[in-house]
Amino acid sequence: LDLHLARHLDHPVLWEQGIKTLLGKGARRFVEIGYGNVLTKFGFFIDRSVEHQAFYVS
Repeated sequence: LDLHLARHLDHPVLWEQGIKTLLGKGARRFVEIGYGNVLTKFGFFIDRSVEHQAFYVS
């Protein structure tokens, strides 16, 4: 997993593919913690049946 995440620094991030992979492995809840809810919105458009939550942290 560490190498996979490190590749995102200099390779395209395949966000939709990653979310679909997690869904295929049984993930049903996604939580975003940060400065907004951009990733939560992306997840919502990929699969509207999955629970998405965003928590703002300054």
